[in-house]
Amino acid sequence: MHNPVGKCILVNANPNNNIKLVVRAKKMVSPRFAWIAVFALLMIGASACSDDDDNSTDPRFNNPITAHKTDSLYMGVIASQYTSVVNFPITFTGDSLVIRTKVTGFTGGNSNFSILDSDENLMFTVDLKNDEESEDYFRAPSIPVKAKLTFTQYSGDIEVFMETVE
Repeated sequence: MHNPVGKCILVNANPNNNIKLVVRAKKMVSPRFAWIAVFALLMIGASACSDDDDNSTDPRFNNPITAHKTDSLYMGVIASQYTSVVNFPITFTGDSLVIRTKVTGFTGGNSNFSILDSDENLMFTVDLKNDEESEDYFRAPSIPVKAKLTFTQYSGDIEVFMETVE
C-alpha cells in the first residue's frame, strides 16, 4: 500500500498573482522543521510570480532573511555584487546537526556559511559558490549559538536550512 509523505497542492492562482497554497501532510519527517519548509516554499513561489528577471523587488534582494525557532533555521538571500557579514543568533538544544545549502544563479564573488559556539570558535563552515546543493551531517563539539553568512562582491541566490537531528 502506497503511503505518501505529503502533498503540496496549488489550489488557486489568478492573473493578479494571488496564490492559495494548501499543504497536506500524512507524516512529517521533522515536524518542527515543517513550518520553515512552508515559509521557504512561499518565498520561492513569491519570487517566481514575476514577469521579468528583476529581483530588486524580492524581500531577499541583498537582504538576507531568516526564519528560525528552537532547533531549526532557514536563511535566504538573492545577492547582486553584495558585500556584508551577517550574524544570526540561533537557539539549538543539541549538537547533532544537518545543514542543507543550495546555491543557484551564481555569477561571481565569495560567500560562506559558518556556525560558531559561545566563545566565537568556528565549528563548521562551507563555501557557497557554484550552482550546487549540499547536505552535511555533523556532531558539533558543543551546542552552536551563532550562524554567520559572509559575502564579498557576491552574486547568486543562496538558501540554507539547518536543524538538529536525533
